[in-house]
Amino acid sequence: MNGKKDATNLFPHVLLIYFLSRFTLEAIGILSMFYFPSARAIFPMKDFVYHKPASAYVEMWARWDSEWYLLIADHGYNSFEQFKDFGGGSYRSTDVAKFFPLYPWTISIFNHVTGSGVLSGILISNTCAVLFLYYFYHLGMKLFDAELSARSSLFYIFFPTSFFCNAVYSEAFFLASLAAAFYYLEQKKLVPALLASGFAVLCRPTGILAAPALLWLSGSRFPEKRFRSAALMLIVCLLSLSVYVLTIWKTFGGIQGITESQNYWRGQIRYPFYALIRFFSNPVAIHGQHNSMLDFSFAVLQILGLVVSIRVLPPQYYLLSIIFIVFPLSSSLFSFSRLCLVNFPFFLVLGHQLSGRWAFVLQILSAMLLAFFMAAFANWYWVG
Repeated sequence: MNGKKDATNLFPHVLLIYFLSRFTLEAIGILSMFYFPSARAIFPMKDFVYHKPASAYVEMWARWDSEWYLLIADHGYNSFEQFKDFGGGSYRSTDVAKFFPLYPWTISIFNHVTGSGVLSGILISNTCAVLFLYYFYHLGMKLFDAELSARSSLFYIFFPTSFFCNAVYSEAFFLASLAAAFYYLEQKKLVPALLASGFAVLCRPTGILAAPALLWLSGSRFPEKRFRSAALMLIVCLLSLSVYVLTIWKTFGGIQGITESQNYWRGQIRYPFYALIRFFSNPVAIHGQHNSMLDFSFAVLQILGLVVSIRVLPPQYYLLSIIFIVFPLSSSLFSFSRLCLVNFPFFLVLGHQLSGRWAFVLQILSAMLLAFFMAAFANWYWVG
């Protein structure tokens, strides 16, 4: 099978399915907002809401964490006056420090054109989602073949929380940056790989967690200049991290807000898989903060995928998977169904292990759950 020909023929099909699925999600969100009551109309909620109501077509993509990104885009990190009265007075000025700056800064730039933070965030996320699919597909081509790469891409498209890549969230920006970094390293193009890595670190906390895998891959893909490549990657990652740290330092006069905000949102980091102990120590609920059966199910699937991937993936990808699974599960299951979305090696493993009827069945089941999650998210129900 000719890999180049396959890459040309299959990726447009992947994109077509992606766009059709997103139009369907848009329709599901609109219809659900019309037929079902908002959670805010049923339950007394004191969570922070910042954005101004917009057209329903874009409004439904700005929920929960979106508010913080939009706030930072407009007011920066020194914005306690904007949210101090929410949350029953439980919010602290440093709670905003959890959110890394690249995505909201980019929204701020786009606002000069769109005049709407919500619309800017949606445009950025959707553009980055397409870029991610491009890099992910061609990375799969580099590691395996066109058929597996297309199948893995479909698993991503229909993953139950993949709609976050289209919402005013930083997942798509991060995934596009990280996949681009791995792709360019595989292509032995160090400069664009360094740039993409810097973006990934400045986009989400998981960016710096990816640094060990990026360093290892940098050294192994440039054997003639192993130490120089790894050193440059380390420098770029540290420089990007320092931009975030200095921003927080300048705003709050110290960096304690970084660890404080992380502990506030997810709880203190204890030891690997502490979240599972925490799950079994609480009354089990279908969905909740630390005792969610849904998040627990996603964790089990990710761990099973990790066990299988040791004989499927290159070691650098396996290391990335370990970090992306173990680190969040060292504190809480909270939002794990969304956090595991960034673990792109897991989807390559799915594409490798499942094909034909089994792949189709899993994609259909995932798509059904995706539709349900989208309807819930559009109506302010917490799903990740």
